[in-house]
This record gives sequence, C-alpha cells and structure tokens, in this order.
Amino acid sequence: MIDHVLGRPSSKSRRLQVLAVLSFWTFYLYRGHKHGPPIAQKISKFLSRKLTAWQTVVITMLYLYAARNFSALVGLASPEPMANMYDPTYYRATWVLTALDAGFWTAMKIRSKWLRDLASVVFSLYYLVAAERADEKVRKVRGMITVEHLRVAWNKGTTPYLGFLQRLMRPRFTRWPPRQVRIPRPANSDYKDAVSAWLYYDGPLADLAHHSRVVLDIPGGGFVAMDPRCNDDKLFAWASKTGLPILSVDYKKAPEYPYPYALNECFDVYVTLVRSRGRCIGMSGRETPRIVVTGDSAGGNLAVAATLMVLETGISHFRRAAGVGKLPPPDGLVC
Repeated sequence: MIDHVLGRPSSKSRRLQVLAVLSFWTFYLYRGHKHGPPIAQKISKFLSRKLTAWQTVVITMLYLYAARNFSALVGLASPEPMANMYDPTYYRATWVLTALDAGFWTAMKIRSKWLRDLASVVFSLYYLVAAERADEKVRKVRGMITVEHLRVAWNKGTTPYLGFLQRLMRPRFTRWPPRQVRIPRPANSDYKDAVSAWLYYDGPLADLAHHSRVVLDIPGGGFVAMDPRCNDDKLFAWASKTGLPILSVDYKKAPEYPYPYALNECFDVYVTLVRSRGRCIGMSGRETPRIVVTGDSAGGNLAVAATLMVLETGISHFRRAAGVGKLPPPDGLVC
C-alpha cells in the first residue's frame, strides 16, 4: 500500500513495509497478551478450548487460500487469455519454463555462485507449485528487462544442476565430447584476438584429416547471450547423424562487443577455414574444405550477413577495401 500512497513503486519501500510489519507483530507476540488485544481476548480464550494448534493453523491457511481465490470461487475471475491458445503439451512446457525463469531471476542477485545455483533450483521448484506467482514475477521482470536478465534466462541450461539433468536425459549421440578450439584471425584482419569456437566431432581428431567437408554453425541468443554449449542437443545430433565436423563459433556478445564485432568474427573464421584449407581445425589441408553455414535466430542473421560478405569478395572494390582475395561461396546456407 505504501507504494500507492507515495505514487511511486519501489522495491526498497516494499521491503521496508514488510520488515516493519514483521517487526511490529513479532514484538507484539513476544510482549503482548497471549490472547491478543482486549477486544479479542474472550473470543481467543473460547476458541483455544475448542481448537488445537494444528486446527488453527490449517483453518488460517484455508482462509488465506479462499480469500486469495475468492473471485474464482464466486465466478468473478478474469478470463484466461491462454485457455485455447496452446495444446496441453505446449502449455505444460510454458509452465515449466516460466517457473525456471522466475526462479533463476529471483536468485540472480545472490553473490555466491554455489548458493546462487542451488537457490535457483529451489526457487524454481517453488514457482512450479506457485504458478500464478511465477507469471507475476516474469511479467514484472519483462517490463524492466535488462541484458543480465536475458543472460540468466537463456544461459540457465549451462548451470550445474540443469546441465546435469540435460546430460542425464539426453540420448548419447557421440562418444567424444566437444573440443574447445581457437581459430586464428587472417593476417589482414583488423582484429588480432583469436576467435573461440567449439568443435563437435564423433571421432578422434586424427580422423579429421580424412574429411573435406565441415559445418560452420553460428548459434543464436539475441546477440547478447548463449554460447554453443547451450545448443549441445542439436550439435551432438548433427555430429552423429552427418559424421561431419561441426564448428560452432563462440562469438563475442553485445553490448561489451558491439556490432559489427561478432559479424567480423564469423567472417574471419570462414576466411581462416578457407585460407588454411581446414588445417586450423585438424583437416589435412590438401584441398579447400566445402563449407555449409548454419545459424538460428540471431545466429541466422550473422550467418546470412557473413555469407553476403563472402559473396562480395567477388567484387573488385570490396576486395581492395577488405584486403582479401575472392573467397569460394559456401556450399549451403541453412537458417
């Protein structure tokens, strides 16, 4: 209520209000009469002879539950906007994801990492039961969303507990884990830092010498979040079913690295793959590898833009400006 009286919602004032109410009633229970103020003492003494402590607690909880759902009991509840929008399976998925988002956003300000990871799971379990509170939490956060909120929500699959559950439930597609690699920049690049990437291949690295094809994947994430490990399910399956090496670029994220940094990283990886004839990832180098470029969401944007840059190397004035020779186009583009 204080927020409404002051005319300015504030989490600080809400916290002070809660602390004030808790402090007042804790002090009153400690120093006041055990049957309450004079006007309530007769009723309290009478009920204490009729009800046990357990019954009193249960009746109080029932009253609070009924009061919170009064409109639903008397048929005055608001219409449910998603009643006929999704099928049951998808609706259950939104329920779980909403609870996870609410739980991880609730715990995100805890400084200790181990405690934050544990609290995220505990809060998520709570929000699975309190689904309406999860909806309210997510609605408020989305009204003031920040980059950190997006990263917490979209990267939660890489946290220890959810990551363990994913590994436990995921089919075993490959015998080999992904390898983290560093792709050097072309000599004529404006940047010198190597590009980080993950190589998914179901076999020893020595076998790469027998391959002449590679999939260059650019993951999504709104340009601000999600590295290749967030897409393990997809990339493991691709590596297993195609038998090809999958190179997924872990490009730098905005706003720390604003556009066009990530785009130039993807383009430089393509250039290095072509110029080194795949030796940068362990291929034989006897021939230029055939490359298929893939991307989803923001990664699809970067995949298309990088492909356009590759195609433009066939234009003479672009080659002079960029300092690169003509590059062979990718064999395919999948977005």
